[in-house]
Amino acid sequence: MVTTIAVLSPPTLLSANRTSLGVLLQWVPPLEESPPITSFVLQAKRGNGEWLTIDREIAVNVTELIVQGLVK
Repeated sequence: MVTTIAVLSPPTLLSANRTSLGVLLQWVPPLEESPPITSFVLQAKRGNGEWLTIDREIAVNVTELIVQGLVK
């Protein structure tokens, strides 16, 4: 048995701005999807090409996040 996972639309209008606390990320969530989106995952790409998961459980109603340690 093969289970197919739906490809959902990513957030749009992503912006990143440096603040005194870190990098402020802001986005617009995608329109209602089927199946419904239950949370987002935030990943960053390191200089060596490796992906790092920063946050695994971002609520669907969150549209901005301050992340420390990022280089814009």
